[in-house]
Parts: sequence; structure tokens; C-alpha cells
Amino acid sequence: MCEIVKATTYLKLVFLSQLCPEQAALGLVLNVEAENLKGWDADIIGERFNAQEMSITYKTAESVRAITNGLPLFVLLVLGIAKGSYDGDVDLCCREIGDASHVETTT
Repeated sequence: MCEIVKATTYLKLVFLSQLCPEQAALGLVLNVEAENLKGWDADIIGERFNAQEMSITYKTAESVRAITNGLPLFVLLVLGIAKGSYDGDVDLCCREIGDASHVETTT
């Protein structure tokens, strides 16, 4: 991974991952420290949707938080998908994403 990052000096990269030993090495190569993303709560999610003229209820904001773990990048992706593919119907978007989720590991 470090070699790939070294070869992409002109690209902006965002890495999202679980904690792993490689993070320290990658941080040294990039001269950055890992940032712990705590995620947005339902109030902040609601504010972000409202800023895009997409009014959602607290319950819907909680649904978005549940499927994205509140991670900002994922919340904004749901916002874009709901706006672009669901004509702003965030409830339907969340239901369909939830229906497509696996709750058990398959082999």
C-alpha cells in the first residue's frame, strides 16, 4: 500500500478503514496521523439534508445514521443517492439500502 501511495503524489487520497497495523506505516509515508471519525448524530445529519433543501424527520435522520454509522462521507453519499435517484425520498432510499444489506456473513 505504501508503494502505491508514494506513486500517486499528485492525487488526493482519502482512506477509510478499521484500525490495522498498516495505518502507522501509511501515516509515516503520508506524514499524517490517523483521525478517529466518530460520526455525525441525527441532528447534524438533519442539518446537512436541510442545507440541500431536503427536509427529513428525526426518525429518517436516525435511519441514515444507522446505515452509515454517521460517517460523513457515507451520509453525503446517501444524500446524493436520495436526491439523484429517489427524487428526494430519503425514507425509500434508506429502506432499499437496508433491504440490500447482509446481516450475516456468507461464504
